[in-house]
Amino acid sequence: MLLLTGLIFFSLVLFSDSVKPWLASMGLTPLYAANIFSKSSKYSLFDPCKEMAYIPLEDEVKTKGKAAIDVICNPLGKSGGALIQQFMIIGFGSLAASTPYLGGILLAIVLVWIGAAASLNKQFTALQQETGNTMEGMKE
Repeated sequence: MLLLTGLIFFSLVLFSDSVKPWLASMGLTPLYAANIFSKSSKYSLFDPCKEMAYIPLEDEVKTKGKAAIDVICNPLGKSGGALIQQFMIIGFGSLAASTPYLGGILLAIVLVWIGAAASLNKQFTALQQETGNTMEGMKE
């Protein structure tokens, strides 16, 4: 979903001239529409999925893991993204000039993220098989 919404966002920003008339008929600008798509997917998809990842964990691990993510990782990720964006703006002279490269960085991050999710799935599945727990057993 992040890849899809990222494509929509960067397409609306990079190819705004071709979609301006269509968006204007709905009272939107390309940047405003891109923001709507990215924020709605974040709040409707990413945040609930992040919270669902804690469900199968034990209470202590769940509490510590959530605290680590919310207190350390989220601010670190936001500041890292801002740092990358600032270096790109300084290097290319403007946000508009750096946008295609930011899209490439987003693509690389999404691919690494997909790999990490696949690795996490393998580890989780192996742990479930080792302990004899399955998702069916957790539902009961």
